[in-house]
Amino acid sequence: MEASTSNQPERSRYTITVDGDIVGKAYYTDESGTRTFTHTEVDDAYTGQGLATQLVSFAVADSRENGIVVAATCPLVSAYLAKHPES
Repeated sequence: MEASTSNQPERSRYTITVDGDIVGKAYYTDESGTRTFTHTEVDDAYTGQGLATQLVSFAVADSRENGIVVAATCPLVSAYLAKHPES
C-alpha cells in the first residue's frame, strides 16, 4: 500500500491517496492567517491503518511551514494538536 498526501487549496482540503485513489480528506477554512480544520474523514475500508493520523500530521506541518496558524473544530485534529503540541 502506497499512501501520499497533498493539499488541494482550490477545494480547501488536504487529501491522502492510496494507490492513486483518494481515501481521506481533511477540510479547512482560512481566515486572517489562521487555518481552521473543520472535518476529517477516511473511507471505512481504510480505518485503523493510521491514515487519518498521517493525513493530519501532513496537513498541520504543511500549514505551519507556510506560516499559517493552525486551529481546529474537528475532534481528530484537536486531539492530534493536544498530543503533539510541538508539531
